[in-house]
Amino acid sequence: MRPSIRLEDTVDITYGRLVARNLPIRHVLQLSGSMKLETAQSLIRALPNASVVLLDPSTTVDLAVAIASAMPLQGLLMLEPGVSVEVARGIAKTLPTDRAVGIDSQTPFSIAEAIVSSLSKGTVLLDPDLSEENLITLVEKLNPNAELYLSAKTPCEKADLMIKHLPQGCSLLLSEHINLETAIRVASLIKTGRGIRISEEFSWGFSKILSIAKSLPEGCWLALPNTLLPKQITALREEPSIQCLINTSETAESPSVYAARLTQFGLLSKSGSSVQLASNSNLCHPTL
Repeated sequence: MRPSIRLEDTVDITYGRLVARNLPIRHVLQLSGSMKLETAQSLIRALPNASVVLLDPSTTVDLAVAIASAMPLQGLLMLEPGVSVEVARGIAKTLPTDRAVGIDSQTPFSIAEAIVSSLSKGTVLLDPDLSEENLITLVEKLNPNAELYLSAKTPCEKADLMIKHLPQGCSLLLSEHINLETAIRVASLIKTGRGIRISEEFSWGFSKILSIAKSLPEGCWLALPNTLLPKQITALREEPSIQCLINTSETAESPSVYAARLTQFGLLSKSGSSVQLASNSNLCHPTL
């Protein structure tokens, strides 16, 4: 368990923001469940990117929603046992893109189900220590447009399992610590109507992104960070060996809309439980 720093509802806001701004790496910030909404949001907005926030059981729905909406890029929200199902749903519905909520082996399954079934555009991080049965159930309950974060610590067998059951319209967010070999293998396993998004905060070089793009099958997408240069984006789109759709923030449509368009134009055909590109498709870079 990471060391934590707890701020009570009586904390001076200037001091609290100073603590939040200088939160040590690998530490967790815990806020009192009775803190005022404005104070909590001010403290959360002072956090560095990729910070971890822990909510205690007394957190109200309004406070949880306020905290979730203010989370920094790549921030992770963790819930202590005892947090209500309503709080879990409120967080999942509010969490912005590129922020995550974590589910570990201590999370009650009812809370975990409430999170994944309510997640609209945020990211869920599933502890690889969860049983295979629970992993499959939770992944299959994800809504279109939701993201599944794949940690570098996830064993290959469980990573493959989660990718296999990733619902249509969902994206996979890869840890920047995943090595190139694993990233290529993961990309090759993505099914049609799903995709990979690369976070704005990731420090991946262009060559690694290029390798991932080449490995994604036809009918999938790769959502690029804004940090890429225009000439790099053009190079990806003009690379003849790349079959997937290349998305940027300017051209992106929601994954569920993209998957629906594939179905509408007969580019997706269902075979058993899997979804595959129709055999008569010549789709490469869809501009339908």
